[in-house]
Formats: sequence, C-alpha cells, structure tokens
Amino acid sequence: MAAKYSDTESVLDEVIQLFSGTEDQQIIASIRQAERDTKDLSARKQASIQDSIRALSAHNEQRRAELAAPTDTSEIDALKADILSAEVGIARMESENSELGEQLGGVRQAKAKLGETKARLAEIEANDVPRQRHAISLYANISNIRWDYTDDAKVKGYLTSTQGGGDIRSFELDPLRQSQNFIINYLWDKMAF
Repeated sequence: MAAKYSDTESVLDEVIQLFSGTEDQQIIASIRQAERDTKDLSARKQASIQDSIRALSAHNEQRRAELAAPTDTSEIDALKADILSAEVGIARMESENSELGEQLGGVRQAKAKLGETKARLAEIEANDVPRQRHAISLYANISNIRWDYTDDAKVKGYLTSTQGGGDIRSFELDPLRQSQNFIINYLWDKMAF
C-alpha cells in the first residue's frame, strides 16, 4: 500500500505540474509573435526592395538612354559605373529578400513543431488525466484521507473514521523533519482507528 501511496503522490505531482505549466503557451505565443514580426519585416523589406528596384531600374533605363547618345567618354564611364552599382544593389536586395524567406520558413517549421507538441500534450491529457483522476478518487475513498493543499511545505489533512462513527482526526507532518517512511507509517497507523 505504501508503494501505491508513493505512486499516487508522484502521479499527483505530475498532474499538478501538467495543469500548472504555462511554458508551452508562452512558447507558442512568442513564436506566433516572432512569425508576425517576421512577416511584417518581410513585407516592409519586400516593399522597400521593390521600390528600390523600380527606382534603380528607372535610373538604369535613363542612363542607358543617355548612353545611346554619348557626348563624352568620361560621362559614359560614369554612367557604366552607375549601372554596375545599381545592378550590385539589386543583387544585394534580392539576396536579402531570399534570406527573409528562409527565416519565415524557419518560423513556420517551429510553429508546426509546436502544433504537433500541443496536439500530443492534448492527447496525453485526454487519455491520462481521467484515468489518474479515477485512481486518485479511488485512493481517497479507500484511505478516507482528505488532503489539505494550502501549505506546500507540509503534509496535512484529516482522516475520517471507516466505522462511520463520524470521528475525524487531523494530521500535519513536516517532510523536512520526518522521513517519508515515518509519514507513510504514521498515516497507516491513523487509518486503523
């Protein structure tokens, strides 16, 4: 029976941790925010890149038109340098656009993994929690122990009489001062009344 109590206690701890944890929700919220930020940044960058490409293309066309009727070789060389600079700028912006697309893909993959984790946790919760709840209820009815969870540092509660006499005996034990075996034996002795 001590092993069952220990199992029940570990199950209770796991159930409490499962229900009190908000880490997954916080991670999902931060990933969603990162995805929104990345999409916004990507949209702004793409718009900026497209505007720059249009401006550079227009500038390029203007320079090419000017090159069609050259008047001075130094002016032609300057125009060629401008064209080369514009083409380098276009290539750099296309590279930045590609990098933003890769970042967005990474965020989407992380979101998909978190969705899978969330689904797996929901499945575990749907399967294990009712079974654990039933086991805990069964242990409570068999032992007639009613736990008091108001003080996490103490093991406390009360026992009701199994003979139906209405007797109630409270208990409060300090796990820092008493061993786990002492607490278990103490509760077994109390259940015998």
